[in-house]
Amino acid sequence: MFTVADVVLRAPADVRLVTPISRFVREVVERVFGCCQEDSFDVMLAVQEACTNVVKHAYGDGSGDMEVRLHLLKDKVVVEVRDWGKGFNMDCIKDPDPSCPQEGGYGIFIIKRVMDKVEYIKGREFNVLVFEKRLP
Repeated sequence: MFTVADVVLRAPADVRLVTPISRFVREVVERVFGCCQEDSFDVMLAVQEACTNVVKHAYGDGSGDMEVRLHLLKDKVVVEVRDWGKGFNMDCIKDPDPSCPQEGGYGIFIIKRVMDKVEYIKGREFNVLVFEKRLP
C-alpha cells in the first residue's frame, strides 16, 4: 500500500478535547483526499465516538492519555484510537435495540455503521480500536 502520510495526536483523555481532535481529523481527511463531506463526516464521527469511549470508560475515575493515529493511504484512511486503560471485549457489545431507546451505548454501533472495517485489540501495553474507510 502506498502511504500518503501518517499523523499522530496524543492528548489527555479529556472530554473537552474530543471535538477539536475529531474536527482536526476531518480537516486532514478532506485536504488529503478531497473527498465529499459525507465521507469526512463519517471519519470525524467515528473518531469522536471512539475518543468519547476512551474518556468515559478506559480510565474509570482516573486520568490517562488517548492517542489518535491516522494512516492516510492511497485509497483509504486507517484510524487507530489508543488508550492505556482497561480494555473491553467488543464481541460482548450488543447493537442497541431500536424499540428500547437509551441514552448512550451507541458508540461502537455508530462506528461499525459509518466505517468499512472495525477491529479492537486489547493488548498488554495498550488497547487500540482500528477502523478504516475507503475514500475516492
